[in-house]
Amino acid sequence: MDIKNSEDKAWVTVSQIINLGDYENVKIEVGYSQTIKDEENPIEKIKAMEDELEDFLVRKVEEIKGVDTKISKPKRKRRKRI
Repeated sequence: MDIKNSEDKAWVTVSQIINLGDYENVKIEVGYSQTIKDEENPIEKIKAMEDELEDFLVRKVEEIKGVDTKISKPKRKRRKRI
């Protein structure tokens, strides 16, 4: 049996915990994957996917909180490479 992976995939997941008050919290997690084409830069694809998911997550947070105000995007922790 010969197993081949002819396509690479990029996976991105973004999450945020919402404090609803009265010691209640909700965690929202969104994610998806896309196939990386030969001509695409994998890191650039991941960054674009993160941006799309963050925008989607912000809209979902607004729905849950029942507000129509602009909530800032979740803070991303970026590691610095040495």
